[in-house]
Amino acid sequence: MQLNYSQKNNGQYILNRYDIDEIATMFLKEYVPMSLQTPQTVNIEAIVQDCYGLDIQIKTLNMQGSVLGLITFEDTQIKCLDMMYKPIEEVVPQGTIVVSSGLIGRDSVPRRRFLTEQSKYG
Repeated sequence: MQLNYSQKNNGQYILNRYDIDEIATMFLKEYVPMSLQTPQTVNIEAIVQDCYGLDIQIKTLNMQGSVLGLITFEDTQIKCLDMMYKPIEEVVPQGTIVVSSGLIGRDSVPRRRFLTEQSKYG
């Protein structure tokens, strides 16, 4: 899918809500055209990894739940919590989608639509 929108120096697109709707429609036409005729679940996880070569990581980003995720457009050092909930900093490589571990429970399914129930990330 070729996008022709303004970009920042690091490649991040500068989009408005109409651009996002247009991109979503192009995306569905390319990967799941039947979903435009009949609503259905789209396995975004597989598309993100297999077609775009992006990595998905689950991390505890903060305890307040104010950060639900992020996408790295370049190698980035992020603040997160380790398994003992102690603050750490980790380098996350370019092309990584980081999803908050707070979105893993069943109560959060609508907020993490692209993660399947069989996800095995760590």
